[in-house]
Amino acid sequence: MIRELEWEEVFLSWYKSEGKNSHWIETAKKYGFASWETWRLSLCVNNLKCRETKWGLYKSSDIKEVITQLFGAPYRTFMDRYCGSERVGKICQLINNPEVGKNDFIKRLVDNFLEDETIICMKVDGNLYVIEGMHRCCALAIMIDQGKELPKKIRFAIGISPLEELPVI
Repeated sequence: MIRELEWEEVFLSWYKSEGKNSHWIETAKKYGFASWETWRLSLCVNNLKCRETKWGLYKSSDIKEVITQLFGAPYRTFMDRYCGSERVGKICQLINNPEVGKNDFIKRLVDNFLEDETIICMKVDGNLYVIEGMHRCCALAIMIDQGKELPKKIRFAIGISPLEELPVI
């Protein structure tokens, strides 16, 4: 661990990754929320008990090892789109669905991965779940599968969750 994090730092990282992105702002409004912040706070932060989670900042240079261990968070839209309404399994298995590789955002990331962002994960019952950065993790899994060069290091904000299971969001 590099250092402990306060929840506000983790949420700021999430905001920097998504909060100004017009796609995510439109998605929030589509679901009836006034802003990206109210959408994420209402559905994700409260349901996942992010404020009650103990957070730390980590950096890994063994990207392949980390990505092959990550599970996708149970986000309903991701499940419906790529998993036939079942819970998302490991990210490296998720990419077996050809629709994942057809996602425009994931395709762009495979070709031009952004290294300076933090992937946010929660540890629940011994497993690490990606709660922010699913598209980036899918891109990394595809890059691993295709034998492409991976970033040198990736930052992870990892929270030890008080939950026994992540709820479907």
